Amino acid sequence: MIKYDKATNGYYISPKKTFNNLKDLIDYYKKSELSDPLPRYPPTIQSRQFWIPANKVDLKSHLSRGGRFGSIYRAIYRASTQKKVVVKKLPVIQNPDPIIKCAQTCHKLQNPAIVHLLGLCTASPMEPYLLVWEYMPGGNLKDCLVNNHSDIEYSKLQRWLHQVLDGMDYIESAEYFHGELRAENIFLSHDLCAKVGNFGFNGQFGRVIGLTPELTKTEAVRWVAPEALDPNHVYDIRSDIWSFGILMFEVFTYGSKPYAGN
Repeated sequence: MIKYDKATNGYYISPKKTFNNLKDLIDYYKKSELSDPLPRYPPTIQSRQFWIPANKVDLKSHLSRGGRFGSIYRAIYRASTQKKVVVKKLPVIQNPDPIIKCAQTCHKLQNPAIVHLLGLCTASPMEPYLLVWEYMPGGNLKDCLVNNHSDIEYSKLQRWLHQVLDGMDYIESAEYFHGELRAENIFLSHDLCAKVGNFGFNGQFGRVIGLTPELTKTEAVRWVAPEALDPNHVYDIRSDIWSFGILMFEVFTYGSKPYAGN
């Protein structure tokens, strides 16, 4: 499959090699074989049902703590076929309504440049809620930048930032926002396309459910807009614009920590 990269105005089959036009691509592959077989990737899981039965999700291995709002697991979602997914296990709270409302909003967002929230499940109202997300085998952008910086070309950094902008443009068009835009919340697909993830469950959400400490006491303060330090600030897409500037610093410095000396 031939793809077009808006960031570099180039065409490619493998992201490792791009061409200025289709003729150059065709001429090259007439003489040279693909260095690797072009894999056939499974299609993205489409989930129209918001509530996922708990017996359809099997947690397999713990991946990490999911920031301030739970832990992250690799899991299997048994829909029509078995699919790999990522599950964020949220803490039990007395009033789950904010979780349900936020998840319902995220579930409606469908775009190639964002990580899809497939649904929400729980065994009972007294059990933790599980956010079931699309599986991104490339991991998060921060780890990729740090671990592979010597192999990443400048054009690929530009491409990732353009893809993030595509995702944020869609989120804004849906009258939504992210709230914690940073490299750890950007994820890479099978073919190393960047997708915006972990939107919705951010600082403002944490204040609503009573789980967020002061931003100045967390790592998130390095990415937030100054106005967001006000406890009464209401997030919107304008705060994400500031965070995107910090994300650009992360990308072009291959995962360096913003304000590392402070």
